Amino acid sequence: MARRSTQGERLVSIIKEHELKRIIEVGVWKGTTKWHIFREVNDEIECYWAIDLWDVLGEEHLKMSQLTREDWDDKYKRVCLDMYYFSSLKVARLSSIETSTLFPNGYFDLVFIDANHFYDDVLEDIKTW
Repeated sequence: MARRSTQGERLVSIIKEHELKRIIEVGVWKGTTKWHIFREVNDEIECYWAIDLWDVLGEEHLKMSQLTREDWDDKYKRVCLDMYYFSSLKVARLSSIETSTLFPNGYFDLVFIDANHFYDDVLEDIKTW
């Protein structure tokens, strides 16, 4: 039986196929996707920005709404630690909109949007980037 492909594996294929060098991940959570990408294509990446608010969420987010400020701070710190291992990794605790103002249009080769999964929020991220 074939192993199910993860989003990280799919992104690695896209990065390799198109020789993408500048990547931003909007919505990082625990950093699993980022970690998978760096394990596979670390040497090819010029810069990789991992952005997220790592902030307390409302009840509409089900199990994630149970996380405390301390839980979110821990997740953020764990992702920041990866900068030690991956020199091209940059981490920012900012919103998608705030971060988008820091870069010129077209700066990134790949914008991976995986933040808030509600329709209006995804649409806003798409329009922003």
